[in-house]
Amino acid sequence: MVLGVLVFYLNQNQNKLAESRDAQYESYQLADQLRQSSDDLTRVARNYVATGNLEFEREYWAILDIRNGKIPRPLDYDNIYWDFVSANGQKPRPDGEAISLHDLMVKEGFTSAEFDKLALAQKNSDGLVKAETIAMNAMKGLFDDGNGNFTIKKDPDSKMANDLMNNEAYFQTKAEIMKPIDDFYNMFEERTSTQVAQYLQISKNLFFIVIAMSIIILIISLFSFIVLRQQIDQRETAKNKLDELNKN
Repeated sequence: MVLGVLVFYLNQNQNKLAESRDAQYESYQLADQLRQSSDDLTRVARNYVATGNLEFEREYWAILDIRNGKIPRPLDYDNIYWDFVSANGQKPRPDGEAISLHDLMVKEGFTSAEFDKLALAQKNSDGLVKAETIAMNAMKGLFDDGNGNFTIKKDPDSKMANDLMNNEAYFQTKAEIMKPIDDFYNMFEERTSTQVAQYLQISKNLFFIVIAMSIIILIISLFSFIVLRQQIDQRETAKNKLDELNKN
């Protein structure tokens, strides 16, 4: 019974260990999606400014809408996706449900400190979108009227667009996006690694106890068998002697 209880708890702990490792992986994937979406936005915005190809502008707003949950998120979105779309215009995988990256982070159950880091990174990334939007509109000859609307029409200004996408302020803002993501990596790695290590140590301890109990049970069983066998032999010997005496 004791061995059965130990095996049960060992199995339960192994399930928790697997869940903690899954959570560690999923947490990393979500943080990496935030970083990757920022890099993808930068890449396609720069491609649009450099080429004027409207497909890159379409991809830009699609990336942003997926992140904000306005359009369906592709299945396995953490795998290679936009490089394939840019190459042939075809989606490599079908779409899933529409859910924002923010909501996915909430569901994952980050600590408040970890979530604050990712929220800050997304806020900074959204701030960079403003510069990228100005640059892409400048390529079309549309400029801000002072109210956030691009209603002023002038000649396209590719020089202004390229400067906005490559000046020191842009790189500084980019670094401000990556810094809290890097802080998050360190924070959640410490937390999840500690949880995994705890469950792993418990599993090792339980496994050792199960092995020890199994050896003890084996020794007791062997000893009991020997004692029982000796008792049977003694009874048979005594019975044989009694039978001989009765014959005589």
